[in-house]
Amino acid sequence: MTSRSDVIDLITATPGTGVTILLPTHTAGADTRQNPIRFGNCVSEAERQLEQSGVSAELTDSLLDPARELVDDHDFWQHQSSSLAVFLNEDGMRL
Repeated sequence: MTSRSDVIDLITATPGTGVTILLPTHTAGADTRQNPIRFGNCVSEAERQLEQSGVSAELTDSLLDPARELVDDHDFWQHQSSSLAVFLNEDGMRL
């Protein structure tokens, strides 16, 4: 769970390029298999928007690689609540 102090830390983090992905997730049943697919689509959309904004491919990859790793993390997707918030910046990733 993200606390108020987590949000303040994110707001006051080192200035620079960042990405926020907010995703409602399914918690039970066959629909849970869609969670990583939908998240991967969000990561691809973030990549497209970063490229359109003129962010270098190197920085884009550096920002998004931790999120890309989540797409194939089966254990991660088995333990989700009803939503997911992912914050990425040059300092890393916060969930």
